[in-house]
Amino acid sequence: MVQGKHSGSRWQLRLAVLIMLMVTVLFKPGLAASGNAYVKFSDIYYFVDERASLTAEEVKNLPPESWSRSRREVPNFGFVSNTYWFFAQASSLSPGDWLLEAGGPLLDNMEVFVYSGGKAVGHYEVGRMYPFANRELFHRKFLFPVELGEGNDLTILVRVQTTSALQVPLRLWRPSDWLQKSQHGMLLHGIFYGIIGAMALFNLLMWSILRERAYLFYVGIAISLGLFCATMSGLSYQFLWPNAPLWNAHAPAFLSFSCTIFASLFVIDAMRLRKTRPRYARVLQLVGAVAAMGLLSLPWLGPGFANVFAGFLSGVISAVVIFLILFALPMQRRYEYGFSVYAWGAVSIGVLLLVLNKFGALPQIPLTEYGLQLGVIAEAILLSAVLVRRYYSERVAKVRAEAKARDHERLARESQERLLAAQIEANEKLERRVAERTLELERAMQKVASTNETLKSMSLIDPLTGVGNRRFFDQSYRSEWRRAFREKSELALVFLDIDHYKLLLDQRGQDVADTCLKHIARTIEAVVSRPSDSIARFSEDIFALIMPQTSLAGAAHLAEEIRRQIEQAVLETERESVSVTVTAGVASIVPGERHHEAILLSFADDALHKAKADGRNRVRSFVLTPPRSRVGRFDGPEDKVTVTVDESRKLLSDQA
Repeated sequence: MVQGKHSGSRWQLRLAVLIMLMVTVLFKPGLAASGNAYVKFSDIYYFVDERASLTAEEVKNLPPESWSRSRREVPNFGFVSNTYWFFAQASSLSPGDWLLEAGGPLLDNMEVFVYSGGKAVGHYEVGRMYPFANRELFHRKFLFPVELGEGNDLTILVRVQTTSALQVPLRLWRPSDWLQKSQHGMLLHGIFYGIIGAMALFNLLMWSILRERAYLFYVGIAISLGLFCATMSGLSYQFLWPNAPLWNAHAPAFLSFSCTIFASLFVIDAMRLRKTRPRYARVLQLVGAVAAMGLLSLPWLGPGFANVFAGFLSGVISAVVIFLILFALPMQRRYEYGFSVYAWGAVSIGVLLLVLNKFGALPQIPLTEYGLQLGVIAEAILLSAVLVRRYYSERVAKVRAEAKARDHERLARESQERLLAAQIEANEKLERRVAERTLELERAMQKVASTNETLKSMSLIDPLTGVGNRRFFDQSYRSEWRRAFREKSELALVFLDIDHYKLLLDQRGQDVADTCLKHIARTIEAVVSRPSDSIARFSEDIFALIMPQTSLAGAAHLAEEIRRQIEQAVLETERESVSVTVTAGVASIVPGERHHEAILLSFADDALHKAKADGRNRVRSFVLTPPRSRVGRFDGPEDKVTVTVDESRKLLSDQA
C-alpha cells in the first residue's frame, strides 16, 4: 500500500520537472543570446553623500581617498536612504555613436553627467518619479546617447537617490549590439506574457462555463503576477501608464498585495480547505485580510521605503505560508496537492531570488533577473494543471461504480501481497550478494590505496638528493600561499643557487657534482629544523626553501647559516677534495587579495640575481617599502631599486 500511495507523487514530480524543463527551453534562446556584448568600465567608484547637498563640481573635486571601489560589476546596495554618487571612466574607445546604460527602471531620481575630452557633453535627469516622456530614448531602461570623437575618453558621474533597491549598472553599448540585446530581451518578455495571457484567458473561459470561483481567482493571480513583473522590468511604465509616475511608484506594492489576496482565496477554494482543513483556511484568510489592509493603506504610506518594504514583505510571507500549508497537506491523496506544492515552490524560489537581489545579497545575473518570470510561468502552468485535474477527478468520480472499486481493491491487494513476497526474497538475495561484493571491494581498495600512497611518495621525491622535487615544490608552495592568505601571515621563500655548478660539472665530472648536491641537501636539512618548512630541488643547481610564518629577517638569518656551513665544509671524494659555495635570494610577503602567487617567486628570483651580480657566495633579501615612495629594495644600502607608482600597482596592492 505504501508504494501505491507514493506512486502518484512520483508521477507529479516527473510532470513538474518536465514542465520546468519546457519553460527553460523556451527561455534558452533569449538567455543564451543576452551575452556581454557591452563595454565594461574597468572600475566603478562610489561616494555616499549623507547630506545630499553636494553638486557635481564639488563631487569631482573630492580627494581620491573619499571614493570607494565597487566590488561588483553592477553596484548593489539594497534598500538605503542616503544619496550615492558613482564615478567611472573608459578610455581607448573607438569614435562614433555609443549608448550609455545607467541605473535600473525602479530608481526614483537619477542625474547623469557625461564628460568627454575634459568637457561636459551631457546632463540628464531621469527616474520613475519623472514622466516617461522626459527620457532621452523611448525605452524601459535608462539610455543616453554618447558621441565620441577620435581619441576621446569618457567620464561618467551619476547621482542616485531612491527608496527602491539601489542597483546601478553602468555599461556602454554600440547601438547595433544594444538593438540585438533588446530584441532578445523582448523575445523573453513576449514568451512570458504570451504564456501568462493564454493561461489567464483559458481559465477565464473555464470560469464562464463552470462558474467555479477557483478559475476566477486564478485569473486574478495571473494578471497580478504579470503586471508585477512588467512593473519591475519597466514595461508597464513604458506602455501602460507612461504619464502616471505616482501610480508607477505604488504599483509594485499594490500588485503584490492583490496577488496575495487572490492566491489565498485560490488555495482555500481549489484545495477545499474550508471542509478538509478549516484551520489552514483560517490562516490563509488572515493572510488575505492583512494584505487587503496593506492595499488600502498604500495612499497613506506614500511612494517611499515603507511602501516598497510592505509589498516585498507581503509577497515573501504569502509565498512561504502557502507553500508550507500545501506541503503539510496529504499529498498522496490528491494529485492537485502535489501540483500546488511544486507550483508555489517554484514561485517561492523566484520571489526569494528577487528579494535577495533587491536587498543586495545576490548579484544581478540572468538567474536573479529572470528567476521570478520562470517561477511564475511554472506556477501558472502547474496551477492550471491543478484545476484541470480537479475537473477531471470530479468527472471520473461520478462514473465510478462501487462494485468495480471493491473488485479493483481486492485484485490490487492480492497483487501487492505477491509482489511484496517476491520483493522480500529478492532483497534477501541482493543483501547477500552486496555483502560479498563489499568485502571483496574493501580488500581491493586497501591494496589500491597502499599502492597509490607509494607511487605518490615516489613522484614527489628527488631520487638523487632525497628532498622534494619540482612537483613537490609546486604543490607545497601553492598550499602554503593559500594558507598564508587565509591566515594573513608572512610567507618566506629562499632560493639557493650553487656557484659555478656547470663549471664544476664540466671539470670534475658528474659523480663529484652529484656528491656536492647530496652534501648541500644534507646541510639544508640539518639547519632547517621546523616540520612546517619545505625543502625542494627547484632545478638542476637551485634548491628552494618554503618557510611559513617566517619574517624576512628570520629567513635571511637561516639562509646565511646554510651558506656559511656549506662554505666551511670540504668534501672528500675518491680522487680529490672539493669545496663549493652557494648564493641565496630571500623574499617574504603577506599575501593579499591583489597578489598573484608568482609575485613571491619573482621577488626571491630578483634577490638571487642581485646576489650573483654582487659577486656570489652571499645572501640578498628583497625588502618591500610603502607604495607611495618605492616598491622594493635589496638589503645592501648602496643597492636600491625604485619602481614607479604605475608599475607598483601591477605588482602589489596598497599596504596601508
